[in-house]
Amino acid sequence: MDPVRNSTEYKPDSNVKNMKISNGMEPTQNNPKKIILTVAVIILIAAGGYFLFQKYGGQGQTRVEVESAPAVNGVIAAPEGLPEDFPWEGVVTESATTHYPEYNAKQLSLSYQTPKTVAEKYAEYKNYMAKNGYTVTEGDPKASVRALFGTKSGTNLSVVISNPDNITLVQISYLLK
Repeated sequence: MDPVRNSTEYKPDSNVKNMKISNGMEPTQNNPKKIILTVAVIILIAAGGYFLFQKYGGQGQTRVEVESAPAVNGVIAAPEGLPEDFPWEGVVTESATTHYPEYNAKQLSLSYQTPKTVAEKYAEYKNYMAKNGYTVTEGDPKASVRALFGTKSGTNLSVVISNPDNITLVQISYLLK
């Protein structure tokens, strides 16, 4: 029993007007349209999840084989399989070949540092792609990290060029399908 509330001397604060004290048990009005809409959304989400699981969930895992190029005397070689006229120079920082046997595909990855500017490397790869029959898609020309994407029959080429720490870094993904 609360002695303050039950005493005859209890007076509420005069600054508080029309204050409603609730115990959280008042009945609320439920809008039937909201209830139906909520149930419909839940059913749609459950059905969508079921069909996505049926389509993608039961396929198992894709086998992937990754071969990183070893460093020989402190030097990392470019991955084997790049075209003879493929433009790259400088210090290789990453080199790998990824095989996707189930899709008969191979991805060659190469990252290197170069003294050339981002603009020079961007122009070089854009010209290479145009000369070799790629359909070229360019990234945002105002971005600090520049990107080029090229596609042609059986090959996708992605080039990302940036300049962290005032050293131009070129990252390449060459996918053979």
